[in-house]
Amino acid sequence: MEGLKMKNLYGMEITVTAWIMTKNGWEFYLGKKLSEFGKDQQVYEAVVYGLEDEGQYGTVDIHEIKPYFTKIHKVTKKDLEGFFSPAPGWSWNQ
Repeated sequence: MEGLKMKNLYGMEITVTAWIMTKNGWEFYLGKKLSEFGKDQQVYEAVVYGLEDEGQYGTVDIHEIKPYFTKIHKVTKKDLEGFFSPAPGWSWNQ
């Protein structure tokens, strides 16, 4: 899986493969697709930030948020060059 490892202050890690911004300003840092939901589902592990949120780690179903996408970015190693920031409170761990 491509992407960048992101780590928080408590040692939790997630390999971020994509970043999504929604119309309401929420940011989704997507990790791996979770197979236990079935091959037809688009459920991913994610770190999610709202406008005044400290962030949450959990799962997100892409079908539920797709109508609200405003931006989507595939995360690659080039993002270590400063073009893309990790989630607040997290750092790139490469």
